[in-house]
Amino acid sequence: MQIIPLTQDPAQETRVTLDGTKYDIFVRYNSRGGYWSFDIYRKDAVALAGVKIALGADLVHQYALQIDGQDFGALVAHDLSGQGVDANELEDLGERVELLYLTPQERDDFAAEAEAIASEVEPLIAQAARAPSYLVHY
Repeated sequence: MQIIPLTQDPAQETRVTLDGTKYDIFVRYNSRGGYWSFDIYRKDAVALAGVKIALGADLVHQYALQIDGQDFGALVAHDLSGQGVDANELEDLGERVELLYLTPQERDDFAAEAEAIASEVEPLIAQAARAPSYLVHY
């Protein structure tokens, strides 16, 4: 896992090496919409543009991004405060919310672990749903 170095600058560029490949990542804040977004460039060509930075998902998965025939991995926004709130303000990115890169292997390992946890929790949720209402405490 690698942290993408970002600041609170409303228009910034960072050059990173991910899995041995160099990328330029342009990040900007949309003050009207109250959100951050990014573009990824490889060799001066746009690989991905206008992706909103939001918590809780792989930000590039839906695009099936491949660079030079290689799977890109995952970009994930992480809330350091634990509040689970997107980077909606200018001062959020680089302070409270960080952007993380996971290699394809790390992404796959994380997905397998999440699936295993879900399979353990689902029966417990189903069991709780069947419990008599007088056993449920609010």
